[in-house]
Amino acid sequence: MSSSDEPSGCLGQCFEQSYRIVWTIHRPIREKPHISPKFYTGLNKENVWYLRLDSWNGENGYCNLMLFLEECVSPSGKVPVRVDFFISGRQSKETENTGEQRYIGKKNGISLLNCLRSQEIRNAYEHSASRDGLQIRCVITHDVIPTRRMKNNSENEMQARCRHRIIKDLQLMVNDDKFSDVELVVKKEKFHAHKMMLASRSPVFAAMFQNDMQENQSNIVEIPDFSPGVVLKLLSYIYTDSVENIQDSVDDLIAAAEKYQLDGLKSMCSKVIIEKLDKENVIASLILANLYRIDDLKQEAMSFIIDNLKNLEEIDGFDAFMASHPSLMKELLKSFSKGT
Repeated sequence: MSSSDEPSGCLGQCFEQSYRIVWTIHRPIREKPHISPKFYTGLNKENVWYLRLDSWNGENGYCNLMLFLEECVSPSGKVPVRVDFFISGRQSKETENTGEQRYIGKKNGISLLNCLRSQEIRNAYEHSASRDGLQIRCVITHDVIPTRRMKNNSENEMQARCRHRIIKDLQLMVNDDKFSDVELVVKKEKFHAHKMMLASRSPVFAAMFQNDMQENQSNIVEIPDFSPGVVLKLLSYIYTDSVENIQDSVDDLIAAAEKYQLDGLKSMCSKVIIEKLDKENVIASLILANLYRIDDLKQEAMSFIIDNLKNLEEIDGFDAFMASHPSLMKELLKSFSKGT
């Protein structure tokens, strides 16, 4: 999901702010609602929003697109908004809507669209390339009235710039031999690192360097179970809390996150897999989630399989999965029975 805001005006007076959101759904439309990632508006990003797409009553039912306000700082608890949006799939006609200004209250939602049949939305998804998915574009416009809290905007921006500079400086320390006090040896390739950084982020490294272990004495850590590329990405996460091109080695990064107890990295990888779930990878994703106890990924994978029960023959590896993972298959059947 991507977004951008375009405020106009200046501090001390009311002005309009427009916020553009692009939400792409990469998975088939199903009976359960699709919920977008949260996004923010306001001078200090104080208004928290999300979109929800509901589909019901089978093929002859309708879809309902709703906008929800989760948090705001308005004394009335309401924000006046105007919403313009369209929905499109690769080979589908765009469904457009230009809304009038309406008030939306905290913890409440407004319906943006309820006149499009569910089957039309499903067809739009099915006729789009899997990499494109179904795209919902939305522009939210509302007045912004500066408050005392908003007057600190320049201070907040300064803090954000400082954080950005710190992350850039830490990125320069990844595999830098300057002040390095430990080496990670990966299949004859060496990476320079810093015990303080490794120990502060990973309980496993902390225990390794606090106790009288061989790694602490020799300042060398052997890592035989991962490739050099995976270890370099692992270091990038440890130093900067981010990973570039995470999808290229997401399974190995989950294994590394499990080994070094990096829950944040595991969660980051899980979100990437969930976003890309399809009939070709859902079985492997379910097995991976079960192996490493990733509850959100496991639930999403099970829901995907249950939603596609009529087309099980199209799901890669399902027959082999039933034979090789009976306990997990039993858990899947229980989940299905609860939902029926």
